[in-house]
Amino acid sequence: MLYMDESIQIIGAMLLAAGSLFAFIKCIRRLVDYYEVWHGGRFTRALIVDYKETGSADDFHYLAVVKFFTKEGKPVVATAQDGNIVKPIINFEIPIIYNPLNPTHFYLQQAGTGLFYFLLPLLFLGGSVMGAYFLLTLF
Repeated sequence: MLYMDESIQIIGAMLLAAGSLFAFIKCIRRLVDYYEVWHGGRFTRALIVDYKETGSADDFHYLAVVKFFTKEGKPVVATAQDGNIVKPIINFEIPIIYNPLNPTHFYLQQAGTGLFYFLLPLLFLGGSVMGAYFLLTLF
């Protein structure tokens, strides 16, 4: 078994704790943001007119560009905030929920309502806590 210096263990545990704190804050922010949009939001149908590639290394690197009409009849063209694994199909109609005070802030119904979407940061939090525990006690 390799010997690890205690300072390396503590630094590793601190990095995992920082990552888990980030994941927890991100989860709470997602829940609050979605609740605010859900509580005062409006449902409508949007047409995917284009997509953008983020160029990031993660799996969710396609952002849908959608066009929809607000309740007042104002046309809005906006880019989704949440990425997708699959390249969006152009000229495909999808349900969305948008904030009437800021129509460019919306959620696609497939990405925004899934329970896994909110629980993924908590899964990372649990993994980080277990990793920090093993770093501090195993070696």
